[in-house]
Amino acid sequence: MVIGGGISGVSAAYWLGQLGVETVLLEGRGLAEGATGRNGGHLAPGSFLLCSQAPR
Repeated sequence: MVIGGGISGVSAAYWLGQLGVETVLLEGRGLAEGATGRNGGHLAPGSFLLCSQAPR
């Protein structure tokens, strides 16, 4: 049983299903309607290079 239909919950349910695990996903509203649907914190291509070059 996976509780929560955000990106983490949906991903967990998907991959468990791919492994043959019978999975139920519980969500009180619609999928990705919470923080996942409103989140603006995304990684952009090339961000690894920027982080690796940051001063320590």
